[in-house]
Amino acid sequence: MLMSYAYISEATRDLSLDELRDLWLKAVVYNEAHDLTGALLYTGSDFVHVVEGEEDAVMALTDRVLKDDRHTDPQTVILADIGSRVFGYWPLKLMNIAGNDELRSVYSRERFLSYHRKERQKALFALARL
Repeated sequence: MLMSYAYISEATRDLSLDELRDLWLKAVVYNEAHDLTGALLYTGSDFVHVVEGEEDAVMALTDRVLKDDRHTDPQTVILADIGSRVFGYWPLKLMNIAGNDELRSVYSRERFLSYHRKERQKALFALARL
């Protein structure tokens, strides 16, 4: 069964473009090897991460990612079975919106966590179109 897991967490420090690129490259290799898809949004202060795949693979990645010291205080925003992938063509779509105040306000931790479930889903699906 396919599932989707998404969380928002607080970055423990500013990441450089090189650090983001290295993170992305390693994640793409891992995700391709485990048939995972998804997106990682970096706001400069927070991460929003969506992972899609078979339940065992999603949960294994989740265990790894949640131990990463580049972020803290992860809050689950979606954990659900899905019929099809939203990010099917992306092993990991990386979006760095640290310099975009309009998008940062939409995906800020406080605002995102205040959304109702349907609003959160809509905001996460919108990542596929960014």
